[in-house]
Amino acid sequence: MGDPREREDADQHGDQSLGAMVTNDYRETLPEIDVPTLVTYGEESNLYAPETAKFMTDQIPDSELVGFSDVGHGVPLGMPEELTEELEGFL
Repeated sequence: MGDPREREDADQHGDQSLGAMVTNDYRETLPEIDVPTLVTYGEESNLYAPETAKFMTDQIPDSELVGFSDVGHGVPLGMPEELTEELEGFL
């Protein structure tokens, strides 16, 4: 099953990443993204409003926005086939 310490390290790294997302404001860095970017969101998300995704798309050069209805924040879990189709079209 693997070394349990690896799981603990992954959990700790995940906690640190989440903490950084919550405590840091990255809005000023969005225009610096210099690769094509697909911004996706679930229209039923209780974490981020659709306006957040729209703002990101407006700020990131060469970005596209795709919203998924009838799903919340977990688009990959709630609509995996639809997300895959969008990703394949984007790539």
